[in-house]
Amino acid sequence: MYLSACKFLDTSLAFPPERMPLFQMYRWAFVPEVDVTRYNGPETALIEGEQECIPHVVRVLEGIQHRYGTLNGLSEESSTEHLEFPLLTERSLRSITQLLPFLRTLCCSFQGPPPYSDPMPHCPVADYPAASSDAVLRKLEYITEEEFLDSMES
Repeated sequence: MYLSACKFLDTSLAFPPERMPLFQMYRWAFVPEVDVTRYNGPETALIEGEQECIPHVVRVLEGIQHRYGTLNGLSEESSTEHLEFPLLTERSLRSITQLLPFLRTLCCSFQGPPPYSDPMPHCPVADYPAASSDAVLRKLEYITEEEFLDSMES
């Protein structure tokens, strides 16, 4: 279920923005789009009693970090590797902690600061939006086709 939810978010972010305008209006609810710790504009002051909006990806990442602590030896994407959406290639998970690199990449890719206290040696960033909408659509079609056909044959 966790992988399916993340794949849905990954697909929504990978899809060309002009093809999913409604999702683009609400993207901020899922991924951090501004670094509020560095922005001092007039809109940053909260109204009394109002709670700061924390994107879902940040909440999930903080929850996993809180529950499992710092995971030493967690495989990270190389900082020199070029990342592009869709990011998730896993077809199954042994542990929810396998989603940490994906969640961290989302936090870094949309200008948000890492929401965890341990500084990372690098913060992997994926290009958004993709340079070629047609290439992304072909890749999404291929991934979807492969996942459905493989599950039907099993």
